[in-house]
Amino acid sequence: MILKNPLDMHLHLRDNQMLELIAPFSARDFCAAVIMPNLIPPLCNLEDLKAYKMRILKACKDENFTPLMTLFFK
Repeated sequence: MILKNPLDMHLHLRDNQMLELIAPFSARDFCAAVIMPNLIPPLCNLEDLKAYKMRILKACKDENFTPLMTLFFK
């Protein structure tokens, strides 16, 4: 069996240097991923979530990758 467009249903990309390192590998092998929100500080509002999504897309460069964003609820 060959999966042409696999999904990663639980992905921790972290942020900053770790995001820049990990995101291109995930984007190369997956078409989308459910992004876990537990950064430091965690993603708790829409403004921070949108900014993080933009950092993810930038780190993925030109890959066709969709980050499926989630929020952290306290």
